[in-house]
Amino acid sequence: MLNLGPIEDLKQKVISLEQLVNSALRDVFNQNEKLLIEIQTQIQLYQKGQTSKAITIVPSYAQSTIGKKKRKGDPFDRVTLKDTGALYSSVRFEALDDRLIVTTNVSYTKYLTAKYGPDIFGIQNLEMENFLEKYYLPFYSESAKNLLFK
Repeated sequence: MLNLGPIEDLKQKVISLEQLVNSALRDVFNQNEKLLIEIQTQIQLYQKGQTSKAITIVPSYAQSTIGKKKRKGDPFDRVTLKDTGALYSSVRFEALDDRLIVTTNVSYTKYLTAKYGPDIFGIQNLEMENFLEKYYLPFYSESAKNLLFK
């Protein structure tokens, strides 16, 4: 008679690894929310003026806004969605099993997304790949080792 004990053990570990993927992602996203907010606001919006799809935010600022931005010393050659800083400081990420949800608590978010599109929020693919490589893979790798070799 064939002993399936080791095979059954392996099957259970594979099932556990699948479950670990989502829980590890949630943990890493939650532990690094401040960094994700910085990527969203400071890198993608302020420095690049780009959407989560790495596309320049259009339409550009009106001439009156460009004049105000010049007087304040703010960037005017790209849409940064930063004037008072209220939007940037209200950005939050909620980690679910299969995605990140970006939220803000400023009332004018709906007007911004109507004008510039919903893709103004979210992490660009390249930024997310870098984040996952630096923060998620080491965390998952260690967790997986602990699960497999305990």
